[in-house]
Amino acid sequence: MNTTTFSRTLLKRLMATYMFFLLSGLMYLQAQGWIRHYPSTGGILTGAAEPTAMVVADNGDFIFGGGGGFVPTQSADFLFLQRNDPQGNMVWTRRHEISTWNLNFLEKCPGGGFVGGGNSRKNGFDEQMLLRVSEAGDSLWAINPQPGVNGYLYGVITTFDGMLLVSGTARNSQLGNGERMTVLYKINPQDGSIIWTQWYPGHGWNEFGGALMETPVGSLVQSNIGKDTCFIRHLYSDGFLQFVVKIPMLSSSYPILAKPELDGYTFLNRESNGEAWFRRYDYNGNLLASKVTPDA
Repeated sequence: MNTTTFSRTLLKRLMATYMFFLLSGLMYLQAQGWIRHYPSTGGILTGAAEPTAMVVADNGDFIFGGGGGFVPTQSADFLFLQRNDPQGNMVWTRRHEISTWNLNFLEKCPGGGFVGGGNSRKNGFDEQMLLRVSEAGDSLWAINPQPGVNGYLYGVITTFDGMLLVSGTARNSQLGNGERMTVLYKINPQDGSIIWTQWYPGHGWNEFGGALMETPVGSLVQSNIGKDTCFIRHLYSDGFLQFVVKIPMLSSSYPILAKPELDGYTFLNRESNGEAWFRRYDYNGNLLASKVTPDA
């Protein structure tokens, strides 16, 4: 057998081995997993539907939702929610008439059901919107914390006392000269009433994102991105500002706050050059450790 014949034979055997493992893997996935397609049914999901948020219920069901409608843009005519069992079978689908809804988050709500937030378009521009639904997907309440003001909601957590803490951005003509500022709401999940509102300056640039965390020491941490800076705000439990950690960086993805422990927390973000940054801070804003992963 000459070198050329040997190489061809080896290549054929390698390809055969590759195809064997590929087909075996596909057969395994087919046996272990599932794929579901959900057509428009009963007028609920008529038109385009774009799920943008999902949460897993206590019983293992998963609920997802987003905007839907006929407009061939990012706009949507309604909000849809769908609940599936762990095998992907549809349990229910609900449609809520909230025009141009962008569902930025969907989480379990204290007292049962789920809370979702983002923005809707009622008066020709985007406004903040927060919605609570029951386990069956029916609306319990919906609020716009800043009626008539351009803004978005980006994140929610449940505080230790069972309330909702919601982060977003909005334009504030009185405090921020019309620029988009970060705003934080503490909300009663029973009726959607606002307990307090705190505004934070945008540092001369519209801010986006809204990572939130309640720490083991009783304080709050909130983070946003600006033009070329990430802001990490350390707050008292009532939302009043303690201090701000500013991190100069390239245009960044929305930040993530994680692992709140007694000695500190982890801040994660990905910059536009592909670098993923992991930073660990204590609750005085001191950097404890950092690591970068190129091209993450």
